[in-house]
Order: sequence, then C-alpha cells, then structure tokens
Amino acid sequence: MPTKQPSPAAKKRGKPAPPKPIGDGYDYDIFVSYRCEDVVREFVRTHFVPALRKRLPLEKSGWPGPGRTPRIFLDDSDVWSGQYWKEKIMGALPRSRIMICLWTPRYFESKWCEAEFRHFRDRHDILAKTPATAKLPSILTPIRLSDGEYFSKDSTKHQIKHDFTPFLREGLRTGTALWDDFEIAVINLAKYVVTVLENPSPAWQEWPVPDPDRIKIKTPPHTGGKPTI
Repeated sequence: MPTKQPSPAAKKRGKPAPPKPIGDGYDYDIFVSYRCEDVVREFVRTHFVPALRKRLPLEKSGWPGPGRTPRIFLDDSDVWSGQYWKEKIMGALPRSRIMICLWTPRYFESKWCEAEFRHFRDRHDILAKTPATAKLPSILTPIRLSDGEYFSKDSTKHQIKHDFTPFLREGLRTGTALWDDFEIAVINLAKYVVTVLENPSPAWQEWPVPDPDRIKIKTPPHTGGKPTI
C-alpha cells in the first residue's frame, strides 16, 4: 500500500488521538479493504467510499444515532506511514464491526489484504458457529471489481451479492447512464450494510489479527511468478 507523510505541523503534534469508541468496544462501523493499485485506489477513494458515506445515513431515519455519522476506516484518510501505518491497520481491524472488501485478482496477491480478509473470515466463522450469533448477517461483505477467475479458493465460500465491475472497467463520469447505474448499486449496497449494522454487534473481544509477514501467497500465473505486497 502507498504511504503518506505527515505534515511538519502534524509531526510536532505527534500521533493523533485515537478515535472515540462508537459503542460496544468498537471504533469503526466499517473497515474498507482493497488493493492500492492505481485504478482501484482512484475508484475507491474518489467514488466508492464518498458515495457510500453519503448514502448510508439516508437509508434509515435516525441511524446510526444522535449526533453521529457512520465511521468508515479507509487507509487514505486514517493512516500516515511506516510503523504507525501498520499499527493503525492492526488496531482498526479488530475494532471495526464489519468489513467491505473489494476484490480483484491482485487483492489476493497482497499479504496485507490477505491478512485483513483472514481476520474477518475467522471472525465470521466463529460467529457462525456460535448459537447466539449464528443467524446474524455476515460481517464480511465482498464486492466484485473484476472477473473472479483468479480469486483465491477461500473466497468462493463467501457469496458475492454486489458487483461493481462495470464501474471500474469503463470509468465513471457524472451525468451518464453508467453513473446512474453506479448510484443504484451504491443504494442497494447501503441498504444491505445498514441492515447488517442495525443488528447488535457481538461483544467485542481481542480478535486475533494475522501477521502479514507470516502469510505465504500462492502466486497466480498472470503475475509472472512474482508475489506482490
């Protein structure tokens, strides 16, 4: 993932204060997981997250609560660089209620993306086997951004209900039919996400986070035999 250097003023202040908890021991409603490659990064930061952030509060009056807006963890807005960047990712994962992961083949070539996915996959599996939480909607929401031919085998266990592939392939411009389709897709996603977040969150605990350095990536043939980070 690319890194972002803090400004001189920020360096003087030191690390920013941690986010205020949103309740139940969590700091974020949603953790957005994606591979920071050029086209995907531009789409996620410029179109996807801003549109979702704007739409979520409109889906139900009074949600998510008085004086609060949905809190989304996205590396572009919440992370600086170096060791602190890693600490923020590792800290935000277990303190986020649900994950939205945007899947491309290169997503599964990244040790960090794989660690993020495995963290929520493991939480999902634990909750699915626990009687009190077995019937709750999944806390892992995958979104397809490309053909799934090179997705990991593990990903096939999770149903993909939302396909944003056309918006990444063709490019988005306001005032076009494609943009109208994109807004409809965001509305449908927001409806689903609010339904998931309306359910009581499982009691927070020290959910373990996989160490990316210990993850071995099986390189798909289209990468030329070189695993990527």
